[in-house]
Amino acid sequence: MGRGRGKKKTKTSNRLFYTPYHYTSIQAPLSIAYAYLYHQATICPKGEKRVADVIPIAKKDLARGEVIDEIGGLCAAGRVEKASIVKEKNFIPFALVNGGRLKKDIEKGQPLTYEDVELRDNEALIVQLRHLQENLFGVV
Repeated sequence: MGRGRGKKKTKTSNRLFYTPYHYTSIQAPLSIAYAYLYHQATICPKGEKRVADVIPIAKKDLARGEVIDEIGGLCAAGRVEKASIVKEKNFIPFALVNGGRLKKDIEKGQPLTYEDVELRDNEALIVQLRHLQENLFGVV
């Protein structure tokens, strides 16, 4: 027998596969299945601080009083931003703007802040959870 013909050692590493699009109808059920069946998260941050958030960017010039439509609509696109910048500049999370009414005109390409949007429902569960998240977890 020749040397080096034993079991091969395999390296394991964590990698993130980036795609500029998401198939949520496929990805979400698979993530739920992994969590339920194998008690594994398909993707999650390490540590106890927020690293990034998704913020809304105006897809077009938006007028004061305009109601922001849903994710994938005509008003805003999501962009990942560092959590420290989101906090510093008071950008609003993308998930909170659906149904919100603009307090002022916004130019195309501008990110939206809490000052720019009157939320549809300040008492909504998603808003309460976001405030809880902001209080519990710092940012990197």
